Amino acid sequence: MISDNPLETCRSAMVSVLYILVTLLLPAAIRGGDNHSEKIDLFLQSHEQFRQGEELFSRKQMHKAAACLQRCLDLFPQHDRAHFRLAEIRLKQRRLAEAEIHIRAAKRSFLESREWYNSSFRRYLDELRGKQMDNRLRLSILGEQNATASCGSRRAIFYKANAIRSQDSAIDAILAAFPPREKEVPAEYHYIHGNIHFLSGRHDPALIEYQRALEKNPEHGYACNNLANLYFLRKQYDRAREYLDRAEQHGARINPGFREALQKALAD
Repeated sequence: MISDNPLETCRSAMVSVLYILVTLLLPAAIRGGDNHSEKIDLFLQSHEQFRQGEELFSRKQMHKAAACLQRCLDLFPQHDRAHFRLAEIRLKQRRLAEAEIHIRAAKRSFLESREWYNSSFRRYLDELRGKQMDNRLRLSILGEQNATASCGSRRAIFYKANAIRSQDSAIDAILAAFPPREKEVPAEYHYIHGNIHFLSGRHDPALIEYQRALEKNPEHGYACNNLANLYFLRKQYDRAREYLDRAEQHGARINPGFREALQKALAD
């Protein structure tokens, strides 16, 4: 969650600046050169739009969030997380046809970009870590030089060291933002797709998506809760109770009215 605390806002702005700095501070050789470099640069630029969209989404500014996410996709159409978040926004707005398009694109993009992300892009991140190790050595050397330098030389060393630290901060921001990707489509993608099917009246596909979400994350309480609702509609009350109990066990908020209706149906 994004805090409204001024210090947190300042920190977010600083991270935004570091995203921009990283493409200026790092030589093209580190980014791979030519088409490889261009794709990484586009991905980093698009992810900054995604990050801004996420902040706006957390503040419930859906229209502005959607605009940022669309700009992200204009830069990098395979950004699966942007598609996923747009699907969630359109679902909240009950624009179900658009939500369906984006959740399908999220799943497809995840699978298409997974190999690139976990190979080429991870190699790029490893190169950044190597650059940080070089920077530590450079800072150590500058520290030794500073101990015996003249007053004028110390000023130049100070500025060189600050530039290296700025580069390291930019690299830290990138490394923190891009952890290793999951190997399979995330549970939440299936859960949101299930919700889109459910609200569109497509109960069988919804059930399949919720079950897939639970295969990926057996503790997904809200997938359990929605499966309980589906089994209730099918009058499979024992299965509904099983999933409702699991939902409650895993922290989902349970509708007391639904619990009461299920108990009544079981008693009849």
